[in-house]
Amino acid sequence: MSELPKGWVETTIGKTITLNDKHTGIQDDIECGFVPMSMVPIKYGESIQFEPKAWQECKKGYTHFKNNDVL
Repeated sequence: MSELPKGWVETTIGKTITLNDKHTGIQDDIECGFVPMSMVPIKYGESIQFEPKAWQECKKGYTHFKNNDVL
């Protein structure tokens, strides 16, 4: 690896992020906001759009976001 700028350190991504736990105990018919990859903004400052869906459709197989997450 090339020399890092002064004050920088080399690390692994696992030491810099925290993965969200899956949400549990939520009723299947509760409406949630689903964010498909096509709705994730590609420019800084753009708003995130979402689709309302029943929790049952979203609870498995997708990453669970929480407030202040970086996408």
